[in-house]
Amino acid sequence: MFSKPEKNYFLDLALGVVGLICVLTGLGLKFHPLVLETILSGKFMKPLHEWSGYIVVLLVLLHLGMHGQWLQSFTQKIFSNPKKIFLFFMTVIVSAALCWLAARLSPEPAREWHKGPDFEMERRSDWPMEKDGEGKTSE
Repeated sequence: MFSKPEKNYFLDLALGVVGLICVLTGLGLKFHPLVLETILSGKFMKPLHEWSGYIVVLLVLLHLGMHGQWLQSFTQKIFSNPKKIFLFFMTVIVSAALCWLAARLSPEPAREWHKGPDFEMERRSDWPMEKDGEGKTSE
């Protein structure tokens, strides 16, 4: 029915579209650009971001599964060269460190994440409560 390159193309297309939706909604949740807020309400943006993230993970796993044989043979080739083994582990370490640093050094996330119908900010319930200067919770 479909050739292997055609299957790859359509899987990659889906991965690109869903990945773009995930990135745009993530930026919308972080920076609240007026363009995205007019297209998507705040209540719709968070679930769309979360579910598109889940779908991206599923599509990446499918993509890796479709290329499993190539991935296995190429990994064996990489691990036959000591310099490439070092580069492999450095890539993993640097990638993980960049993610950790980005999370650690980024400003604290906003407590409010969307405007309600009366334009008052609604409080997210999943953030830990802050403590005031005396150690008492502010809520």
